[in-house]
Amino acid sequence: MILVLAVGVSVLVATRLTRPMRAVTAAARRMRAGDGSARVMVRAKGEVGELGAAFNEMSEHLDRMEQQRKAMVSDVSHELRTPLSNIRGWLEATQDGVAKLDPALTASLVEEAMVLQHIVDDLQQLALADAGKLRLHPEPVDVAGLLEQIATVYRAAAAGPVLTVEVTGRPYMDADPVRLRQAVGNLLTNALRHTPTGGRAGEPARVRRRRR
Repeated sequence: MILVLAVGVSVLVATRLTRPMRAVTAAARRMRAGDGSARVMVRAKGEVGELGAAFNEMSEHLDRMEQQRKAMVSDVSHELRTPLSNIRGWLEATQDGVAKLDPALTASLVEEAMVLQHIVDDLQQLALADAGKLRLHPEPVDVAGLLEQIATVYRAAAAGPVLTVEVTGRPYMDADPVRLRQAVGNLLTNALRHTPTGGRAGEPARVRRRRR
């Protein structure tokens, strides 16, 4: 009787342990097959329950990353389509004799090509950041001076919107000036793009003064 009872208890324990492990294995195979919604229902406590929770967290993270990747690919495709369509349209019009490749049109095509170059550069920077190879070189940065330099460049290129810079005091911060200039430049590009003619693009800078 003792031996039968021991065997019965062992089978019961083994079943309770193997069942959640089989569930995790099945969910992992579904995830490998491309099912991003693969989750495991583990009601067990202890290490088995923690394993199930960790698997679900990993699955949710991978699913979220995949959704972000698809959204990024869609956004990049949209951003690339506009300048490519403009360049192709004008070149085809010139080829058909409808348009003349004068200096103004040439300058416009060069500008569209520069937009493409910026998008490609941004993708390269993103790839370096994801790979952990994007190097930062922080140093004390004069925020007011940096913003004014960036605004001067964009004021010359912006036709219509009024670009203003308002900085309280003379704040400093430790940052990579090149990467900071890129980030602010991207924000200004989007702001000016969506600001109607005669509107104002700008936001007062709120940066705490760093004690030197």
